[in-house]
Amino acid sequence: MKYTFIRKRFIPFEETDISGDEVLYDGGGLLVTRWLPIRPRTDIGWGASYIYIPGNCKMSAIFDCEGKFRHWYCDIIKTKYEPEINKYTFTDLLLDVIIRPDGTHSVLDEDELQEAFLRGYITEEDVRTAEETKNRILHMYSRQNILRKFKGAPDLSEIVPPEGFTKRRQCDTLTAKKII
Repeated sequence: MKYTFIRKRFIPFEETDISGDEVLYDGGGLLVTRWLPIRPRTDIGWGASYIYIPGNCKMSAIFDCEGKFRHWYCDIIKTKYEPEINKYTFTDLLLDVIIRPDGTHSVLDEDELQEAFLRGYITEEDVRTAEETKNRILHMYSRQNILRKFKGAPDLSEIVPPEGFTKRRQCDTLTAKKII
């Protein structure tokens, strides 16, 4: 089954087709994908995402160019699904949570959430959803059960890098271009 995935952002405003993400699991309210970055990057080699649609979050395991796990990057989203064409539009509700292996975490873009609301890009309900989802993610993390709600899906340890990921060479090439 062909999937169409669109990532919609407000700040900056853009819609990006991310249909190249490979679907590993479709459990109705949960999609598990693996992917390469849209553009080559020195900080991200590849990722695997658990997109929990009813929970308004996309929890991505980020791996560096060596293939080493770096952190969880949790996007807070709302999803529109068009079943007749199997199209998902993931609208970024701006707040993001980073959870690092050392036990620390950060909440990003709270200023962008307020800006988007003041400019009328998002509703008061969207702000409430973003805040509630952030709090739920932090609560799940505090109990060290970040993937508890994802039973039945592949475990992160079972997911291998996507085709096209090459250790080291990707980092070396990007670093060389920066130096030149």
